[in-house]
Amino acid sequence: MYEVKFVNLVEPVIQAPEAESDPVICACMGVKASTIKMAMEVGNASTLDEVNELTQAGTACRACSCRIERVLAGFPAQCGPCSLCPACGVISKLCQCA
Repeated sequence: MYEVKFVNLVEPVIQAPEAESDPVICACMGVKASTIKMAMEVGNASTLDEVNELTQAGTACRACSCRIERVLAGFPAQCGPCSLCPACGVISKLCQCA
């Protein structure tokens, strides 16, 4: 006879790692994407300066400013020179690995 296999459509087969779902945007201040989104929703932050004031993200070395602006625009935080180097974990733009 035929064997029937059921596919579980309720639970995803592949799950993103927890760290990727709420990445640290500002390593200096330890501010995550969810904190910036909360500043946008609760504090009505819509500019980089407003996020800086409400969360302290981007107030130290300022290397995360492009990631903050990407979150403000509704994009994923990691992109191009603002992404973290997989070898050393430093922002690619500042990385000395290469």
